[in-house]
Formats: sequence, structure tokens, C-alpha cells
Amino acid sequence: VVEAGSATRDHLRAAMQATSREVQTQYVYGHIGWRRISEQQVYLSGAGAVGRDNVEVRLPPDLIRYKLPTIPEHVEEALRASYAFLDTGDYSVTVPLLAAMYLAPLSSIIPPSFTLWVYGTTGSMKSTITALACSHYGKFSYNTPPASWTGTSNALERKAFLVKDAPLWIDDYTTQSTFSGMNELKAKVDQLLRDWGNRAGRSRMQANLKLRQTFAPRGLIISTAEQLPPGQSIQARLFQVEVHPEMVTRGANSPLTLAQTEHAQRYPHALGEYDELEQKLPERLLDYTEAARARGAHLRMPANVASLFVGWDMFVSYAQQLGVLDCDYDGLRDLGWQMLVELGDAQQVTAQDEKPVMMYLDALSQLVAQGSVYLRHREYPEMPDKMLPKGADREVGAEFLGWYDAQYLYLLSGPTFKTIVQFYRNSGVVFNDTERGIKVKLREEGLLHPAERPTGNTFLYQMGLSTRPWVLRITNTIFNNEGDLPENV
Repeated sequence: VVEAGSATRDHLRAAMQATSREVQTQYVYGHIGWRRISEQQVYLSGAGAVGRDNVEVRLPPDLIRYKLPTIPEHVEEALRASYAFLDTGDYSVTVPLLAAMYLAPLSSIIPPSFTLWVYGTTGSMKSTITALACSHYGKFSYNTPPASWTGTSNALERKAFLVKDAPLWIDDYTTQSTFSGMNELKAKVDQLLRDWGNRAGRSRMQANLKLRQTFAPRGLIISTAEQLPPGQSIQARLFQVEVHPEMVTRGANSPLTLAQTEHAQRYPHALGEYDELEQKLPERLLDYTEAARARGAHLRMPANVASLFVGWDMFVSYAQQLGVLDCDYDGLRDLGWQMLVELGDAQQVTAQDEKPVMMYLDALSQLVAQGSVYLRHREYPEMPDKMLPKGADREVGAEFLGWYDAQYLYLLSGPTFKTIVQFYRNSGVVFNDTERGIKVKLREEGLLHPAERPTGNTFLYQMGLSTRPWVLRITNTIFNNEGDLPENV
């Protein structure tokens, strides 16, 4: 027995050990997912180990709904019920959710580098259909999510660590009633999504300067939300599933109601036979990734599509092996690939609007349109009718940001950047870039051009600006030579 230290609880521990006889050793596990016990790989849930007796699992109260049957029954019938989940809504919603359910147990082999982000307005049934999908791992409903964005970062990190090889559903990413509350939520989501996308946890130190244990995510994260978090980099770490009210079936006799009342209780039995997963994993992930990358996307997006398709392919292969579905299995695989690729393509379009360059130019066009800033014409800098906007359309005290002609904008770099940052701040959005960073990205997009040579005939020389590096010569994609905005801006 190790002698007690200075702490009172240490004396209690030492006394209990010294006076106890015939101490019985008992192993209690505190997480979900795969675990090697007595040289056997078993899957743990709140009910114990699938296919093995006398294994005790104790989960925190928020996670006790994760329960798989230790002895699966009627697996073929359960798998048919799982397949019928597809009919509860549009395939663009149900395919990625079902693929995620069969990808989650693979997290130890294919760590998901994305968060499945299911979003839509209030009343779109996003939480209802997500809860139904998560019922493959226990008994969930729309109002019993195992985690919420209102929780602390530490609590969410811990849950993402304990829910191993399973989906962790986090609910309630929504607008806040105060600006400070919204900023706090955005900061938390930004930090956690970045860590989870990198499969990392926050490093922290104890009072004695030793590192604390890091809690990296070990499962697949699913979030339900009313909107997307801002920022191109953050959105690239998501696989986005947008839900509209008409995309989920409703009514007393709808497939959704049938699934909730009869099928959901069978779902966990479908996963009960999913215990030789490591041996069944297809070695085609790289092929799927390259096929998705050939379509041209953010570096993370092809891997996200490919990872989800592995889950889908495992579901189809599992059903085909048991021979329980009356369908064309190759057609079912093609359906999954088509839906996931289309969602990836749609996300790529959405990501364009979040690119810093697009945000920079969009803000500039809106600021000019509302008359809070103005530009002078390069050839006629003193003519009020050539200013953009014209004097009558400008606000009192409008800020001067540069010049324009049919080919280029000549922007004062510092004032323009400061004004655009303030524009987004007033809108409750963070412009997540620096003045130097936006110059680099404009150049990469082929929009930023070298300054004119300082000869006596050049515009900048005449304006006394030939040696001023803070004048940006940018391709004019938003204004015409008459000082008007194009109709599509």
C-alpha cells in the first residue's frame, strides 16, 4: 500500500486499502465504441459489450441513451428498417445521415475530418430526422440530444472523447439574443470545429506546469443548427446538409411517423452484427477521394465525400452480404455517390461566398451602393457626375476610398480594409483576414496588378501617388465606366 500524502482523501484511500482483505478487481469502462478485452475486439455501449457478457459500462447521465443490444435479434428485419429510413425525407437529407451512421463505427480506422452540419429554419424537422438517424445507437428524440452548443467547451470536448466510434449529436446552434452571446458562441464553435477537423484536442497545463490529458474526438460529430457558422475555413471542415420543411415527410401515415413508432426500436439490432468491421473495410478510400477531387473542390471536400461514401458502401455491402434488400445494390451504391457528390458541389458554391476576396468585393459594392463611401473617376476626378456614387446619392460624410475606371479600381489599401472590416462588424460578422492577407489572395485570384510605372504620364504620378505602395490596382469587376453598378450586383 502506498502511504498517504498530505491530502485528507489520500489518508482515506490508504486506510481502505490497508484494512481491506480479498480485494476483488473489477473493470468498469466509461466510453462507447471499440475496445480490446481479453484479446477480443468488442463494441461497448451503455448496455455493455455487444456479443459478450459480464462487461460493465458506466456512462455520464447525458450519454446513457447510447445502448446497443448485447445479443442482437432479427438483424435482417432491423436492416430493412434501417434501409426504410431513406424514405423519411429527401435523399439529399437521408443519404448523408444514414451513411454517417455506418461510418461512425469506422472512426478508429478512418477518423472523420469533418462535422456533419444539418441546418435549416425552425420547423424544418432537422432535429427530428437527426434524432431518428441517431436511434441506430439508442433511443433518441428531437428533444433529447446528448450535447448542446450551450454547454461549455470543456464539456463538449469530453463528450466527443467518450463517444468513441459513434455519432455525437450536438444541438442548438442558433442566433443569440445579444451581440456578446453570439460572439461567445461563434468563438466556441470556431475553436472546436477547427480542433475536431484536425482530430485534435486543446492542450492545457495543470498548476504544477504539467500537461493535462488532451481529449481529442474519437467519433463522428453531427450538429443541428439554424444557420452555417461564418468563415470559409470553418465551412470547409463541415459536410453541409440543408433541410427545408418540405424535405421531411409529415403526417400520421408518413414514412417518418412509421419509422418513429415502429422502425426506430429495431435500428440498434442492425448495428449489432456490425462487429467484424475492421476486416470488412474496403481499401478504396483513396480511389473515392481522387474521384471526388477530380471535380475540383477545397482540399478537404473530396476527403469528406469519400469518407461518407465509405460509410454508405459499408451499409450496402452489409445488406448485400445478408441478402435482405430487394433492390439493385449497384444502383443503390450509385445513388449514394450521386447524392454525396451533389451535396459536395453545392457546398463548393456556398463556400465561394465566404471567400475573403468575394467578401471584400461584395462589401465594397454594397458600401458604394448605399453611399457611405465613394470613388472618383480616374480621368475626371473633380467631376461630381463621374464620382461613384454621384454627389446626390452619397451620405453626408461619405469616406473617399480611391479611384476607378473601366478596367481597374485604385483603392487606398488601409482605409478600404478598415471600412470593410467595420462593415462586417456592424453586420455581426467577423471578416477573418488581414490587410496583407487580402492582398495575397487578390493576387492569387489574378485581380491585383502591379502599380503603374512612375512616368510623367501615368495617372498615379499625376495624382502624386506614384511612390505610395498602399494604392491597390485591382481589376474592376463591379463598376462600369459610367459610374454605375451592374444590374446583378
